[in-house]
Amino acid sequence: MRIFGIYGGYLNHDPGVCLVEDGKIIFSWNEERPRRLKPSDIDDQQKMMSANGFYERMYGSPEEVQQHGDWGFPYKSLEVLREKYKFDFHNIDYLALTSPVPIEMKDFVDEYKIPYEKIIITNHHTSHCSGAYYTSGFKDPCFVFSYDAGGMTDGAGHENTYGKTFIAKNGNMRLVNKFPMATSTTIGCGYGYLTNWLGWKSNKDEGKVTGLAGHGEYNETLYNCFKELSSYDRKKMLFTNKQGFSNSLTSGGGIRMMMELLHTEGLSYTHHYQTREEFRPDISEERKQKDRNDLAYNYQLYMEDQVIEYCNHLHELYPEIKKMCVAGGLFGNVKLNQRINELDWLDELYIYPAMNDSGLALGGALKVSADMGERKVERFENLFLGYEYKQDEVDEIFFNGDYDFGNIVRRDVDYDYVSQRLHDGKIIGYFNGRFEFGPRALGARSILVRPTDAKTHGELNKRLGRTEIMPFAPIVVDSQANKVFHTNNKSHYAAEFMTLCYNTRKEWIPRIPAVVHEVDSTARPQIVKEDNPFYPVIMKYWELSDIPVLLNTSFNIHGEPIIESPEQALNHLNNDVVDLLVIDNHMYSKEF
Repeated sequence: MRIFGIYGGYLNHDPGVCLVEDGKIIFSWNEERPRRLKPSDIDDQQKMMSANGFYERMYGSPEEVQQHGDWGFPYKSLEVLREKYKFDFHNIDYLALTSPVPIEMKDFVDEYKIPYEKIIITNHHTSHCSGAYYTSGFKDPCFVFSYDAGGMTDGAGHENTYGKTFIAKNGNMRLVNKFPMATSTTIGCGYGYLTNWLGWKSNKDEGKVTGLAGHGEYNETLYNCFKELSSYDRKKMLFTNKQGFSNSLTSGGGIRMMMELLHTEGLSYTHHYQTREEFRPDISEERKQKDRNDLAYNYQLYMEDQVIEYCNHLHELYPEIKKMCVAGGLFGNVKLNQRINELDWLDELYIYPAMNDSGLALGGALKVSADMGERKVERFENLFLGYEYKQDEVDEIFFNGDYDFGNIVRRDVDYDYVSQRLHDGKIIGYFNGRFEFGPRALGARSILVRPTDAKTHGELNKRLGRTEIMPFAPIVVDSQANKVFHTNNKSHYAAEFMTLCYNTRKEWIPRIPAVVHEVDSTARPQIVKEDNPFYPVIMKYWELSDIPVLLNTSFNIHGEPIIESPEQALNHLNNDVVDLLVIDNHMYSKEF
């Protein structure tokens, strides 16, 4: 049975496609890779989300529709499937839609004459949870918990929610709690508010806030301000909506309340949403920065505490359950995931690798597959589920493409040479096979650097256009993970996908400063096993340096999607973003 999954439609971000065949995942990716545009970079995003933007989308000119309105539908992905893979959309048994039927879907359905009885709509948070549970491999009963800025109804009259919780056993999920938009609030959107408030973009720069939080300190006033907006209510099992904490990034209800509370307390860095008008222009820049740091720290702590309170309450209600799967945008926060992983009662934690909406198409398809009796609870065979370029395609791009790569020389890959270049401080671009599913670079489209030099951080930030507060992450050989970091077996599988932080062992902090957060000595490692494309190079580097760790970051300029094509990789080499490029079985360099 072939189940084709789509997430996408008006105002949806991270649209994507997937195919599940006979219960097996064949491919899955999100639209930003082939489209080469992040949804958060659309200039009129906030306008689109306004009421006027809605009517412009529905009744605007073709030019407006083309420019903005089609973002939420995976047109480019469908084009790739048609042209590159000759995918036959007539030959699918079911079409799984993780959203109400969008306007854009009608042409697609009509073109391929897909009977409406083959279209199954799956709920947003049910799809998050299905993606997590059906890829967890958990045989014992477990909690499945999703939470984000809000998900839409499944078209069957069910209310919109900020999150859901299931108890899963023997391949079945039973709903035990939900967070309705009508009666609860969203601590997830609070993080988006804060991101915008600090001058960055929500749905894009939340990681900067997490990094900034590491530089702050506890402030009772700040912390209590957040609790005045919302806190967990054990009787109702929801996050209370005390002060009109709206989920709409444009309504600003929660933001205005936060500003009023903080201004009353005399804090300096508070300004109107969007206009950024400051209340306290007389305060020094140093004080402003400290208040920014403390603002991020205390919201991060508040958010963690609220989620932990909920998790502990679940355990009290169902003490026999000691495993948990999580999904939804909130669990892209690796510090929160570390807190959950440290719960004493928890035996094993799994974070869905595509925890944001990029995982919804696959989650919906897995839900349909399970309902049809085909998908069992199985762990990913691997996360390399994107499309790949064959050697003849790479050759055509390199020798006969539209760009002149005349200064670049190609040789057969030599991992001794690659590891020596790493040891010498060179920056290596790593391109291998099918690209990764989800938001992390995990071995197919990565940049590798030695972890031993603290100055590496500044050099990489310069080359990649990143901010200095965002730490870089390590990869570590599986057998050595617990020797370098305070890992534990209950999260090793989750750590293969770089989804949570660990504390770094004291003796290793000075040895790998480029991948350790200087404030709290934590790191976000990816545990690398023999089947990972990184394995040959990290093993050679370990042999050469006695260090089983490398710095890994995504292969892209900051703000751009991770690269997907050999041409993009070669252009990064041509533009000196990287010093040496590995594409499958070949090395490329200007310095041979």
